[in-house]
Amino acid sequence: GDTLWTRTYGGGDHDYITSEVETSDSCYLLGGYTSSYGAGNRDYWLIKTDTNGDTLWTRTYGGTLNDYCNSVIETSDSSYLLGGHTESYGAGSYDYWLIKTDTNGDTLWINTYGGGNDERCDKVIETSDSSYLLGGNTDSYGAGSTDYWLVKVAVVEPDEFSVIPNNDYISVDSTLLNWYSSYSKASFSYELSINGILDTVPQSDTSYTAGNLNEGEYIWYVTALSDFGYRTQSDNTDTFWVDMNPPVVLAVEEIEDTSYSGPYELRVMAEDTIAGID
Repeated sequence: GDTLWTRTYGGGDHDYITSEVETSDSCYLLGGYTSSYGAGNRDYWLIKTDTNGDTLWTRTYGGTLNDYCNSVIETSDSSYLLGGHTESYGAGSYDYWLIKTDTNGDTLWINTYGGGNDERCDKVIETSDSSYLLGGNTDSYGAGSTDYWLVKVAVVEPDEFSVIPNNDYISVDSTLLNWYSSYSKASFSYELSINGILDTVPQSDTSYTAGNLNEGEYIWYVTALSDFGYRTQSDNTDTFWVDMNPPVVLAVEEIEDTSYSGPYELRVMAEDTIAGID
């Protein structure tokens, strides 16, 4: 029972630690909420320390109202999950607030759960099927007044899918790729990778220019990313040729904005940047 070391963490206002875990890299993760730092009032506060309690990094998450973090865990994919409730976001009053971060504390995704009255989350765990379980209480649902409220969050991963090109070898100015997903497009964003040069298409009718393509042959593939940060890559690729005389760029012209499971259309075009000819 002899003290090995002690540490304090905080500023000039009230700061609370509500949860702590030892991480798989033999560090300590401290979760709670702070009035000393952040966006205002009380914000989620996450601290990672080494084995001596010396701070490696700190992060705050929250808005201008009160946000309380009551539970922190490390997930099976070596990410960090913060559970609590927020007054800054959600449907109204307090709502369950779930944040997943990487090992540097950078946000992977955020979700709120609740109705127009108070929901307060006290605990979050990971279940054996790799879902997340949030426990607390609700004034919005149930038999009346305050009831227990259990929320299970399914972590949706994209299915494997194939890219189906119109041509085996692309030597024309434009081509159309098709792919299928078992989920609605609203659940995912898509990325087009060109030999390791990654460009993101966040929504339909979005154009971009691929970076620094030299003349030569290239391969593309498509990656689908779920709202929860999981991704899957297409298992079928195609090739195209870039002729730099005249100079050209490769652009994603459009993603078909559909609400069903497929097919989705990704139009890729090469443009003469001098003459403006597609």
